[in-house]
Amino acid sequence: MELNSYHQQMSAIFQDFSLYAGYSIDDNLFMQNNPTREQLKQKREMLKSFDENFQNCLNDYSNALFGTQYNGIDFSLSQKQRIATIRAFLKPSHCVVLDEPSSTIDPIMEKEFLDFIFKKSHSKMALIITHRMNSVKQADEIIVLDQGKLIEQGNFETLMKKQGLFYELFLKQQY
Repeated sequence: MELNSYHQQMSAIFQDFSLYAGYSIDDNLFMQNNPTREQLKQKREMLKSFDENFQNCLNDYSNALFGTQYNGIDFSLSQKQRIATIRAFLKPSHCVVLDEPSSTIDPIMEKEFLDFIFKKSHSKMALIITHRMNSVKQADEIIVLDQGKLIEQGNFETLMKKQGLFYELFLKQQY
């Protein structure tokens, strides 16, 4: 398979993701000028998963330029991460890779954000890389690595019953 084919089949949001200054919010979401009606409909559907303030913000500023250096709008890191994640799910790909997807999301919004990710993962394969054990409670399959080696594998309930490394890490992360 050619490299270009891989790019078409996958989308990824890494910890050092970026939005593109000087482009509109919709350009950042769709990575093209003039999105189709169907794409705009998909965007509206995805935004329903988020709080009303975020929905209104993206709808109100969809054609505004991003980036203060262009006298455009700027967003918080949390909003930027949500926009980048929506972009990953809007891309017509089969697999989404999310590296620490909730790293900039505040605890109040985290559940809503993770619910969005898992809801959208029903139509695509999602690979979530995280150190936050609570983030993968809804995952169909959890793979636990330690120093690059597979230590455990299973769903949340199975791994909790095993009382292995996942269980230990999960308990340590509870407040």
